[in-house]
Amino acid sequence: MKRLKIIFLTLLSVIPAFSAESSEESPLTITLTGASFAVKENGWFELGCSQLGAIGINKAVSAQAIMNTANDMYGEKFFTAEQMEKTDIFVIDHVHNKNVSDEQWLKEDYHDYTMPTTNYAIAYDYVIKRYIDECRKLKDNPASKYYGSENGKPAVIVLCTHWHDSRTTYNKAIRQLAEKWNLPLIEFDRLIGFSKDDLIDGKQPSLLYASDTETIDKVVYGWHPRRGQGEYIQQKMAQIFVKEIAEVIGRTIDFKATLTHKDFAVMEGESAYCRLIAEGGLYPYTFSYDINGSTQPTVEFSTNPLFIKIPESAIGKPINAIALTDGEGTAATIEGCVCVNRATRKILPVFDSYVQESAQTKTYADEPILQLKSGQGWSREIYLTFNTDEVKDDDKNIVLRLFLDSTDKNCGETLALEGNTRTYDKTLSWSNKNRYSFEPIGTTTLNQAEIGSYLSWDVTSWIQEKKAAGATKVTFRIGVKTEGASLSAFHASESTEHPELCPNLIVVEGEKSSVETLSPKNTPAIYPSLFSDYLHIPHTDDVTIFAIDGNIVYSGNDTTIDTSHWPSGLYIAKIKTSVTKLIKR
Repeated sequence: MKRLKIIFLTLLSVIPAFSAESSEESPLTITLTGASFAVKENGWFELGCSQLGAIGINKAVSAQAIMNTANDMYGEKFFTAEQMEKTDIFVIDHVHNKNVSDEQWLKEDYHDYTMPTTNYAIAYDYVIKRYIDECRKLKDNPASKYYGSENGKPAVIVLCTHWHDSRTTYNKAIRQLAEKWNLPLIEFDRLIGFSKDDLIDGKQPSLLYASDTETIDKVVYGWHPRRGQGEYIQQKMAQIFVKEIAEVIGRTIDFKATLTHKDFAVMEGESAYCRLIAEGGLYPYTFSYDINGSTQPTVEFSTNPLFIKIPESAIGKPINAIALTDGEGTAATIEGCVCVNRATRKILPVFDSYVQESAQTKTYADEPILQLKSGQGWSREIYLTFNTDEVKDDDKNIVLRLFLDSTDKNCGETLALEGNTRTYDKTLSWSNKNRYSFEPIGTTTLNQAEIGSYLSWDVTSWIQEKKAAGATKVTFRIGVKTEGASLSAFHASESTEHPELCPNLIVVEGEKSSVETLSPKNTPAIYPSLFSDYLHIPHTDDVTIFAIDGNIVYSGNDTTIDTSHWPSGLYIAKIKTSVTKLIKR
């Protein structure tokens, strides 16, 4: 049978638009292939997909290259049938300093290549042409939703430059390739914020952000950017990625920010911080705020989130977000009013320990540290038990705290806090940890900048509810909810070096706290306003929550609402006559 040669160039002349409506019905799925600059430990792709509300499939592997992707596609080992069906955008981030557009090696029909190959230009050509052909063939696949369509699935391919402009051979060639195929190009090198031509103290600026070096044309440059979602380069790459993908899909990505608590309360002599979380825009950001109505000096920053130290004189006073602009002068939609209160009482745990997946039956109740980790068979979870007889009916704020001693470079994971009213002892291990169920309480994101400080959760409503129901003890479980392999260590009760930093509950006593006595406009009747998997209602009033299209997504009086299945976007909560705007990330 004679094989039909396919001309591909015209197939990419029109990139289909993705409407916001269609993306809400079926989340956008983006598949990434690449090498060490793209693996999950970096974090930029995962951060970007989160902001886009997209499902990310990261197939990058360290020490591999575009030829590995091509050879895997040739061996039908790259995409599963399900991944091929679901992928809306295919992003290629292979950046070895090669001429990937060298025409002398290319053939019109990708079937004519001798595979496997070690040639980078052939590999790019093979991957592009084969992916387009596989998308087209879905029109003939009865199991595909594209079956019977005229052209199959739209083949949307996005290319990437290197993270900065040192790789002149590759960056030039990938631009030529993008122009040849009329493909979108994520220009990390142009938008990263610095250039090889502008030295800092006589050195390449990329060295400031890299974990190692490479030499190109006898010049030393930064090679791999430092990894982890808390790193500047990973966050900046995520911003650039979101900006470019938004243009590809024809969607406007909201630039928004929320001022929230890092510390809900502090003891006498402790430092207090609040946290500004921004999404969208491009660094650097400029932030303005006031304390009790007094405008503070503006802050320029290029890390996210921003932690702001609260002066001693501002404890118990409201801190209001005023404005946030990015490096291009775009203003964000910003909200948030926080107040950190003075706690007067500390409650210590009667039991604390952690469990480890790789040591199923081992107990760690006598260890001086508590460890957290996720994935790869080495997961750890923390357990903390407190007596409720030390909680008073008129306590207005009860805050759970863990002191972060260290965490690996790959941070940015979401920590999930759960609770029950069971009693635990030194027999606790990974093999028996699930004998009792837990209910969700809240989440927080772990950042490297928090090393040497407390992570905290406001657990007032939850503890008081359990105590009122007769519970004599409460147990909290903290685990890593998102993928990642970083190891984090917290002080345990058995710590001999700093026993005062063991896990604790701190209590704000007496009259209503400043947070609760803020004006109705600023009082969070339902929180957090920028939420992910849960919403909390610190009272028993009925609440109705509407999606932006007016449909009711929740109605009731639960104290905790599971929102993990809700689409990202804007929501409106109505409680009595109060109306609150909420944003699902």
